[in-house]
Amino acid sequence: MRFAALWASTFANASLTDLLTCSVGSAVATAVWTSQMPQALARYVPTDNTTLLAELYGSIYVIAAYPAADPVRTGAIEAYGHVMKVRTASHVFFSSRVGPAADEPATSCV
Repeated sequence: MRFAALWASTFANASLTDLLTCSVGSAVATAVWTSQMPQALARYVPTDNTTLLAELYGSIYVIAAYPAADPVRTGAIEAYGHVMKVRTASHVFFSSRVGPAADEPATSCV
């Protein structure tokens, strides 16, 4: 009986650590996205129209409505690519700093 309680406690602590790890990584990734994406759109999309940039930021469907070779669409795709690289790198960095040690099994954030 004592082993079961110890196992349950250990499992609960591991689950809590995983949850916190995912939360920190996701929060950082979201902060990167909201702070970087508008700037990246302004940099890569060939327009000074702030209304258009806001629409592109607000919905991927607006971007998809442009023809494949349109400079607005290709610029938006480049902006997404740039920000996703930064976002993914920051998520991995912070998740690995908060998460399990190197010799512990990795978990996935769902």
